[in-house]
Amino acid sequence: MNNFNINNRTDLIQNAGEPLVMFGIKDDASFTTEFVTGVPTGTEPDATRTEVNFSTSIVASEDSGFVISPFIGPADEWGRLYRTINQDAGEDELIFEVRGTRTDGTEDLLFTVNDVDQIDLSSINSDTYPFIRLFMSLRDQVSATPAQLKEWAVTYEGVAEGVVTLENEENSGIELQEGEPFNANFKFSNISGADFTNTLRVRYKLTNQTTNETLIDTLQIQPVVAGTFVDFSIPIETKGRTGLNDLELLVNLNDEQEQYATNNAILLESFLNVIRDEINPNMDVTFDGIYIMDGDVVSPTPLIEVELRDNNPFLLKTDTLGIDIFLGQTCERCPLERVSFQDPNLTFIPATENQNFVIQYSPTELEDGEYRMSVNASDASGNLAGVGPYEITFEVVNESTVTNFYPYPNPFSTSTRFVFTLTGSVIPDQVKIQIFTVSGKLVREITQNEIGPIKIGNNITEYAWDSKDEFGDQLANGTYLYRVLLQSTTGQGFGNRNTSKDKAFDNGFGKLVILR
Repeated sequence: MNNFNINNRTDLIQNAGEPLVMFGIKDDASFTTEFVTGVPTGTEPDATRTEVNFSTSIVASEDSGFVISPFIGPADEWGRLYRTINQDAGEDELIFEVRGTRTDGTEDLLFTVNDVDQIDLSSINSDTYPFIRLFMSLRDQVSATPAQLKEWAVTYEGVAEGVVTLENEENSGIELQEGEPFNANFKFSNISGADFTNTLRVRYKLTNQTTNETLIDTLQIQPVVAGTFVDFSIPIETKGRTGLNDLELLVNLNDEQEQYATNNAILLESFLNVIRDEINPNMDVTFDGIYIMDGDVVSPTPLIEVELRDNNPFLLKTDTLGIDIFLGQTCERCPLERVSFQDPNLTFIPATENQNFVIQYSPTELEDGEYRMSVNASDASGNLAGVGPYEITFEVVNESTVTNFYPYPNPFSTSTRFVFTLTGSVIPDQVKIQIFTVSGKLVREITQNEIGPIKIGNNITEYAWDSKDEFGDQLANGTYLYRVLLQSTTGQGFGNRNTSKDKAFDNGFGKLVILR
């Protein structure tokens, strides 16, 4: 039919709903298109009572024509071709072809079948030609009555057909913490009567909408026999994929021929929303297993332990990235030096599900003096532990001494503990506190077993003396003397280090007052 603009012929339509006939000849620019409008049958201009009468002659080909089938297949195995044609063998010219279609769409002539009504097609390789098409050309130049196709049919064994479906409860906007493991679950069902005989490859693509970073990978699923299904999962790593992520999936990467491929693919837009970890971790720094205060005395060879606790159980700290430890003396021209992670005295323990990230550092014997240490640490997401570095000053004294040994509180009414500071690197094995009257009578002796564990640095005894003598009798109010005896198994003694706080403790003796 010729091209024309119906908008230019609105004058032909009197009322909405009236019938209109347009007639023309295809690809004939010389033919003028005819327009026929309806004629009212009643007295009122009613479109439902309008008639159109039109007749014309159509000139067509008189002696020839052709017929071509749609694509037949895909086939796993080709069977036979059957056909029925009404023809005058003396006059009709007939060409009947079987054409094979490759997977890339190209066609090859396989058979020319002019004289038989059926033929075996099993020799056609279905892997090479999963589809075929039938072509018939007809011509009769004698009486202009070419042969007529009554029917044709092709038998073949069909291929398997599968459908992939998502098995997660949600198909978009699934919220996860960064680092949280996730499996996208799918099912591939064979809805046909034929088996998939080979393993099938699954290709999936995960695309981050913010960074446009794309991960493409494949996995394999087992062959799926007719009427069954296979469940499979795609493991998704969420670390570094904060924001919305799209997931695209395709099953059967031309591993086996199928009838349709559209139902093997799934596109899930905004499937995962990964939330970035923005919570700061907590950090503990201990010396020989305890927390120290600024200026405390520590051992010349302390075990310094840095422990990082993170609330994100999915992003575990497994390296020293973002960890900085500085140590140095506090003099004006003594800059802090960075502790190298190659130092043989430093080790770190990666975080696990049951273990926090830990750094253990045991410096070689430190010289006498005051030191300052600074520690900066961040978790696996780069979040810092605190608004600034942890900083602490401490003192090292290599000589084994005892100082600041006094009761606390003093005076006391019900009980008192003993506070003291040990220096050096040797912890005494024998500690004894003797209580005397001012006249020199021994009334109570407190042994090592009662005092409990002690350490280098500041100590406060677990034991609290209740002001009772050796027999359990309450001592009277008044002033008493106490003496401290310390000794190690090596025979090493502990001297007294004079400090401003030692005015009430001299040469191992001190005073205490019971006041009720």
